[in-house]
Amino acid sequence: MPNGGVNQRSVPDYDRITNPGEYYELYYKALYNYSVGEGNSPTAAHKYANETLFLPSTSGGLSYNVYTVPENEYLIGTNGKLNPNAVLGRRIYKGGEVYTLYPDDWTDELYRNGLRQEYNLSISGGTDQASVYGSFGYLNDEGIVDASNYERLSGRLRANYQANKWLLFGGNVGLVHSSTKTAYSDGSSLQSSAFSSVANIAPVYPLYVRDRNGDILYDRNGKVYDWGNGLYNDYVRSNNTNYNSIQSLGLDFNESNGNAVNGDAFIDISFLEHFKLTVKGGTSIRETRSDHGANPYYGYSAGTGGSLTKQSTRRTTYNLQQLLNWNRTFGRHNLSAMVGHEFYNYRYELLEASKDGAVNYDGNKELNGYLTSPDIPESYNMKYNREGFFLRAMYDYGERYFAQASFRRDASSRFHPDNRWGNFWSVGGAWIVSKEKWFDVDWVDNLKFKISYGEQGNDQLGSSVSSYYRYVDTYTISNVNGEVSLAFNLKGNKDISWETSQNFNMGVEFDLFKNRLSGGVEFYNRLTGDMLHTFTTPETLGYGYYWKNIGDLRNRGVEITLSVSPIRTRKINWSLNMNMTYNKQEITYLPEENKGSTPVEGYYGYKSGDSFIAEGLSLYTWYIPKFAGLTEDGLAQWYRTDSNGERTVTTDYNSATRYITKADVPLYGGFGTSLKLWDFDIAAQFTYSLGGKAYDWEYSALMTTPVAGASGYALHKDLWNSWSPENPASSIPVWKYGEATRYAAATSDRFLTNSTYLAFQNFQIGYALPRQVVRKMGLQKLRVYVTGDNLCLWSKRKGFDPRLGTGYGSYSPMRTISGGITLQF
Repeated sequence: MPNGGVNQRSVPDYDRITNPGEYYELYYKALYNYSVGEGNSPTAAHKYANETLFLPSTSGGLSYNVYTVPENEYLIGTNGKLNPNAVLGRRIYKGGEVYTLYPDDWTDELYRNGLRQEYNLSISGGTDQASVYGSFGYLNDEGIVDASNYERLSGRLRANYQANKWLLFGGNVGLVHSSTKTAYSDGSSLQSSAFSSVANIAPVYPLYVRDRNGDILYDRNGKVYDWGNGLYNDYVRSNNTNYNSIQSLGLDFNESNGNAVNGDAFIDISFLEHFKLTVKGGTSIRETRSDHGANPYYGYSAGTGGSLTKQSTRRTTYNLQQLLNWNRTFGRHNLSAMVGHEFYNYRYELLEASKDGAVNYDGNKELNGYLTSPDIPESYNMKYNREGFFLRAMYDYGERYFAQASFRRDASSRFHPDNRWGNFWSVGGAWIVSKEKWFDVDWVDNLKFKISYGEQGNDQLGSSVSSYYRYVDTYTISNVNGEVSLAFNLKGNKDISWETSQNFNMGVEFDLFKNRLSGGVEFYNRLTGDMLHTFTTPETLGYGYYWKNIGDLRNRGVEITLSVSPIRTRKINWSLNMNMTYNKQEITYLPEENKGSTPVEGYYGYKSGDSFIAEGLSLYTWYIPKFAGLTEDGLAQWYRTDSNGERTVTTDYNSATRYITKADVPLYGGFGTSLKLWDFDIAAQFTYSLGGKAYDWEYSALMTTPVAGASGYALHKDLWNSWSPENPASSIPVWKYGEATRYAAATSDRFLTNSTYLAFQNFQIGYALPRQVVRKMGLQKLRVYVTGDNLCLWSKRKGFDPRLGTGYGSYSPMRTISGGITLQF
């Protein structure tokens, strides 16, 4: 069953300024406004702006000029527009050579359409006593940048054998070999991912080094790239100095190869007619070897002659279960019960070493090919155990009345021995009204009421090494002049224990009009008791936070699902579906010691980063300054509440008051349709979210005003609509260089954006060849299809994806367009 296609970027980019002339014009405007504001005449300001435009970033300039203008003329005219005599491309003389500065589209160079191939084959068969299933799969999935790729080989074999009427046993084993390549940075603290560095670079910087004719130069590594370090032109790029993310993708590497084996086996022993004992055992071993290399030719790693880091990890798990089941039927009474025990073990092991100074970088991925060891090799392991005892009882009468109850007692090694055990239980019932003799409604095919209450435990405390030992203080061992040194790492809390989720559900399911309309409505009330969360502390304590059971959280709402078939014939079948969830979240309880002594807008709680945790609020509550619009001269201002409780405004961001802003999403869901026309089938699915707010970090970065030492970043087209005497109604602060506007785009509710969105999640069209044709080919079924995933997104702002919930430089799920063939023998 082959399947293949392409991967693409799924969400349009923000409306960045991509034209270098337009970018220079906007940057000139910032410098001009600053100079005029300092009391200079328009003529002096014009001169200052043009001459500062290409100074080093420490003076507020961009360093690079990629235009050639006639002698004694400025690049930007007194009207603020690009000199009509300016020609794109500028020659630079250095070391007897002539180079041409010419800007490039970094984004276009970064992204590509990746090829996706997948092939699967499965075979199954059996007799009354035995059954066997085998499968094989191959996947080669290219990412949307050159350095990313995922390749996988997988196989599985499963078999069951009924030895006699009281003994059944079986098992299955799966094997996976994978190879992964991802983008890698050279490790400098100044660098970030290729996605963010390309997203925030101004469109005036060259990607390549060009000769006097504008042709790209070549060296031993292929095309010569501009690393913004003045090597070829004496100009130092202010943005990502001594770094070129595009060439790094080709020269640096981050590769891993892994092997995974997982298998399980079981044996069922039936005895005394109504009893069955099941013993299950499962294990998995996943080993990964990773190579991280930074090239010795360019950038920060050139100073060390390149570097190599090798990492080996192993994840081992095993799970054992013993289950005793009893089933009995008395007339119309059906009873079943189960008692069991389970033990789960997880172990993670890591070994890592690094060396610098490549003897031969090309193709060398072994530490013996490097000379120096700047870092001490490290290794560690993490262990996690979980054990539980449980029982369950179920009853139904005539398949009409149903009841169920369960209890389990679990222990987790993530907690201190005094707090490891937790008790959890559930009860539930259902009534199929439509099976009652007195129920006589022709258009109701099925009507079911259900109700349940249950408690579940959660012991997840993050994924870092320390997350397995949050109940103790942890330290890092260091070597200081040959002596052992213990550096404090994280604060532990002996008292943390299970977070408990208490769920009450009540609803109805129905099928109407000969199953043409079906669905359900369910009310839920989910209380998370003893919620596990970080608790912020004053930095004077020597640590910023620790984990704690901070209180109780309630999610209450309604879930609705509907499916309707307007047309249902032998040749045509059309169905529609939708689901919707309305949710209201609220923190219902905080211990007194977690509440501050002074209320914030009537709420007692505590600050956690840019959030505020308090009774009556959701976890999605921002605690940030509120934007108060602009002053008469276009400066940004924020609200401030003084000691008397009076609200005023201020242009000093650091004296602005933080306020509570609610941002949780109340309504979300999806809808879709499927249509079968003779041998054709079509299906589409959408997801949506209505209301709520999400912080648009990327847009805020694109709206940041320039200051000395921080220039050359990408800018948004909205800045052209910033405040000016001619545009006093604008809500965008004056576009002006300097300290007065440094915080114009600082964190505030100005960038909290409506998170409503509609996503075209999936579309598929297929065609199944007629049976009479397929049978002549020796097949039972042959279907060809084309499918697309993550096809489109509509949101408040172009480029804004509320689904991510992450910061600057992230990218949305890839759009995948693929086609395939399904064969059934």
